[in-house]
Amino acid sequence: MLGDFRKVIAREYRLRWYVRCYFFLRTQRWYFSLFKPSAGQAAGEITPRYAILTETEIARVHALMPDAKIIYLLRDPLERLWSDLAMFHRPKYGSQGLENAGEKSIRQFIGNSTHQASSRYVSNLRRWEKYYPPEQIFVGFQEQIRDNPEQLLKDICHFLGVATPDDHVFSRARQLIHSHEYPAMPPTLAHALASLFINDIEQLHQRFNNEYTAKWLLSARQFMGNGG
Repeated sequence: MLGDFRKVIAREYRLRWYVRCYFFLRTQRWYFSLFKPSAGQAAGEITPRYAILTETEIARVHALMPDAKIIYLLRDPLERLWSDLAMFHRPKYGSQGLENAGEKSIRQFIGNSTHQASSRYVSNLRRWEKYYPPEQIFVGFQEQIRDNPEQLLKDICHFLGVATPDDHVFSRARQLIHSHEYPAMPPTLAHALASLFINDIEQLHQRFNNEYTAKWLLSARQFMGNGG
């Protein structure tokens, strides 16, 4: 009986939140009203597109939320762009049908500066670091989600200053969500992407110098060595 009551309360809370989100006048007060965590909780929002905000836009974010904590999870820059490309074409060609998109369409997507920007991690971090100090920025790596998601979750909770999740949450940490298998990058395209991002990856490795950036750098150099 108590469980049913909690479900009703939860549904009512979600309904009020959706009404507030989609039907209220969009002001600063409205925006802050969407984030009202209970004691011991943290509230926020997520989208990879925040990484490529301009400096002017980041300055506006900081003016509104100077105490915000930023979480930035990095992925192999080449794989990230290839995955972005596959996701873009998946509605039309499916997860395994990317080769049907055509070379012209693929190269147009990859040549788009906005698509490239999401893989230029060093530049993105530098813009955010002009406004937020190191203690307010957490940088993680996608391989941590695969190899040790529980520890990554602990580290993020510690960064946010919230209690470590219970066993139920940890048991779900290894569940695959929205997982898709895409075909491997064609060698000529892998060479082109590696040439495009090699300087960024080298800077990234100089900064973090860990097993993940080392692997990304080695992979990019191998792609370049294979030629076009």
